[in-house]
Amino acid sequence: MGITFHPDGRVTGGTIKSSGNIIQVQSGFVNAQLNMSSTTFADITGLTVTLSNVQSGSKVYIISNLHMATADAGLAFRLFRGSTEISEPSTSGIDGAMVCNIDNYNLQVPAAHTFLDTAPGTGTVIYKWQWRSSSGSQAIYLNSYQGGSTNWGSTSSITAMEVAG
Repeated sequence: MGITFHPDGRVTGGTIKSSGNIIQVQSGFVNAQLNMSSTTFADITGLTVTLSNVQSGSKVYIISNLHMATADAGLAFRLFRGSTEISEPSTSGIDGAMVCNIDNYNLQVPAAHTFLDTAPGTGTVIYKWQWRSSSGSQAIYLNSYQGGSTNWGSTSSITAMEVAG
């Protein structure tokens, strides 16, 4: 099928996949107020994206915004491609692509994270965030200040863009 360039800037009839062009964009969004009190990493409901038919040589640019809170704990967030942690630090323990240690301050913190996955593979590729608390007795929160406050709600998101190689 031929490609038609229209005077208004639209391109129809085919796909241009020159290096650097965006092939597809998918996003996940959560506006619910979530909480957990576990030292085991768990998926964050809503912060998962699936890219279909990823091409050989493509890269994936991931942009995330998370709003976290706790009264007195550390929070750790890990970014995964499938079951593989990506954007990981060289340390081990309570670590991740994003961490925050809040001691007796009752804070709600917005956090932004970007990552370029240079080896996503091909076919269906899934990206997701997981989180954990530093203490099983201390709750951590997403999109909420101390859980359930209607005055301090927020949103979190993940966006993945396939970029032609």
